[in-house]
Amino acid sequence: MSGAHAFLRTVLRVTLTAVFILSGVLKLAAPDRFLFDLQAFGFIPYPLAYLTAFFLPWLEVVAAGALWSPPFRRGGAAVLAAMTVVFILFIGTAAALGLDADCGCFGDWFVFPNPAAHIAFNTALLAALAYTWWKR
Repeated sequence: MSGAHAFLRTVLRVTLTAVFILSGVLKLAAPDRFLFDLQAFGFIPYPLAYLTAFFLPWLEVVAAGALWSPPFRRGGAAVLAAMTVVFILFIGTAAALGLDADCGCFGDWFVFPNPAAHIAFNTALLAALAYTWWKR
């Protein structure tokens, strides 16, 4: 592997790890806020939203850490990519329905200005995860 590819892969892993660990930790710090944000979509029943608010942040943190372990790197990237696709679908559906809902990804720390920016950000994450998954 060339030095440029190795450097790019490292930069992407650092960025992805930072984004997903930050997102997970902010949700862990305010699980009630994340639960409220999930319920604002109205797509999932309360018991599933409650379980999601409890388990998803831990999954984000663990999967982000897995990006640094060669045996688990592809699995971590796949889990994060699947979650990112679900986020994109939630935001896109909410926007299509005219809902003013935020996924709560970054708590009160950062709120996207509009659904298009949110979808673009998640699409960039998805592309970086795909590259991380594809390149060994």
